[in-house]
Amino acid sequence: MKLSNVKTFILQFIIGGFIGITFVLLFIFAEHQGVSIFSTFVFLVVACIVQIAIHELGHLIGGLLSGYQFLSYRLFSFAVVLEDKKLRVTKQKVPGTLGQCLMIPPIQEKDFSFKLYISGGVLMNIIVSLFAFIWFPVFPVYVLEFALVGFLFALMNGVPNSFNDGSTYKLASSSTKYKHLLYNQLDINARLHKGETFVDLPNHYFVVETNSNSETNYFDDFQSFLELGYYLEKRDFDKLKIALEKQWLRLDQLILPYQLELKKEMLFFLLTNSEDDSRIEELVADKQLTRYLKNPLISNFRVRAAKASFYDQNREESVVLINKGIALENKTSSRGEYLIERDLLLWLKESTKETLTLNND
Repeated sequence: MKLSNVKTFILQFIIGGFIGITFVLLFIFAEHQGVSIFSTFVFLVVACIVQIAIHELGHLIGGLLSGYQFLSYRLFSFAVVLEDKKLRVTKQKVPGTLGQCLMIPPIQEKDFSFKLYISGGVLMNIIVSLFAFIWFPVFPVYVLEFALVGFLFALMNGVPNSFNDGSTYKLASSSTKYKHLLYNQLDINARLHKGETFVDLPNHYFVVETNSNSETNYFDDFQSFLELGYYLEKRDFDKLKIALEKQWLRLDQLILPYQLELKKEMLFFLLTNSEDDSRIEELVADKQLTRYLKNPLISNFRVRAAKASFYDQNREESVVLINKGIALENKTSSRGEYLIERDLLLWLKESTKETLTLNND
């Protein structure tokens, strides 16, 4: 086991143990105060939801104070999105996240400001939790519960771990390179949201700087996935294969969301390019990937449709999945992503027709 994995395990063990002990003591305190366990549990759920909303509000306020413009605010699958200078309420689902506040960074200057935007969620959890103690004499159990949830959210997001706010803050603060990469990510999100696609992006956004050592992180990996998206959009399958295989060598080093995305795109490539590869069977049997593909994302419908067509030999089911994906125009997180995926789905639909014709002949 790598040293970084050991550190992550120890950190998660400590935080998990702290959470468990804290809430056992909380329930004992609640019972002592005459508050039922049921009421305490129900308010715990409410406190979690409110603290998630507060956390994302903190990112929003931090961004606005740093000169950013509002793009979208999402709590679970309910989102408020700014489109054509108008706010629109829609449903969006992003696996692995309970909430998200996306903003448009100011035009890049020599000193790109990001610290308040990234740390705003943690700061807001702490500030609101401390402020809540004003009502402690009246509602001691509920205030304590609400504050503890807030402090735990701040701890889990603030202490660098995996790809949380703390890790992002630490990475972006570590070098000019990673500060620029963070800016690129935020700007690319904004451009895709407005309807641009990968082929519309400036060429310098696709430049992948190599580190002096062999270690990479999820900022570097974002650049590599950007390259994958570009080749996929252009349907340049020769270059896509090279890029996929390069990333596949690092599969175990990627954060979980990137692992699942890489597996997904590898499966799509192998199926649609008639590759005789043992990984097809492995990926089809991958239970974690199967669960991930059930999320109602337009790109997931693309991969499921390819599997139905080229693996299951069920062309009718493939067309049904393609049509379901195309129908997600108002539920896709960005306009650019929808345009890319819609074109890929239409291409897949034509490929399915051609395969049917060849088989019938």
